[in-house]
Amino acid sequence: MIQLVWAGFLRVLEGVVDALEEGIDFQKLQRRLREELDGLGRDILRHVIEAADEELRENRSMRCGWVVDQRGHEKELLTVFGPVRYSRTYFKHPASRAGAYLVDQG
Repeated sequence: MIQLVWAGFLRVLEGVVDALEEGIDFQKLQRRLREELDGLGRDILRHVIEAADEELRENRSMRCGWVVDQRGHEKELLTVFGPVRYSRTYFKHPASRAGAYLVDQG
């Protein structure tokens, strides 16, 4: 996670430096900075959601009776940073025959 944030921060910083070297006006600088920061926000959210999904898959004590049924289902979530597309796991509960994307419930 730290590497992801650091790489995103460097990308934002490079964008600002490039903008300053190009001599763009303040409004354009704000737009470029907003785009870069929104992209970083989307990347962080996707990473956090997918890490939580992976934790559910690997740690049976967190899913009490639920078993992995299918992996790699895509979902898009609208956030304040824009749309975030992530991959998730579909679980089944054999006793109740219910199915759910557990990462979406937390």
